[in-house]
Amino acid sequence: MKEIYDRAVEESKKGNVSVLATIIKQAGPSPRGIGAKCLLTKDGTLIGTVGGGRLEAEVLGKAPQVLQSGVPEVLSFHLKGTDVEDTDMLCGGDVEVFLAPLSPKDVSLPSFLDAVLKIHRRGGEGLIATVVD
Repeated sequence: MKEIYDRAVEESKKGNVSVLATIIKQAGPSPRGIGAKCLLTKDGTLIGTVGGGRLEAEVLGKAPQVLQSGVPEVLSFHLKGTDVEDTDMLCGGDVEVFLAPLSPKDVSLPSFLDAVLKIHRRGGEGLIATVVD
């Protein structure tokens, strides 16, 4: 997880927007659990994973729109039934992924990322709360 936030700091310092994808809801089996994250940079580099396969491909397909618009999005996936019988998404559960743009124009971003990295360096744990309407 540290690599994700290190890269987010790097991208912000370059003046680049990136997108942080986080699993925010899970019901039943899924490839990764709540809190799993990945970061997509402006140049298309992916750091981390929210589960791979078609789920991650769809997240990555939507991320450029979030990069452009700067508007967060929630994607819902149903990993069961006829919706996925011809895909590799056969875990059987439901997952929601929150796509959050990390913009260098957001004046709170540097202090937020710095706080996350300080906690990580200390070996501590923390909780990041985001209101998703």
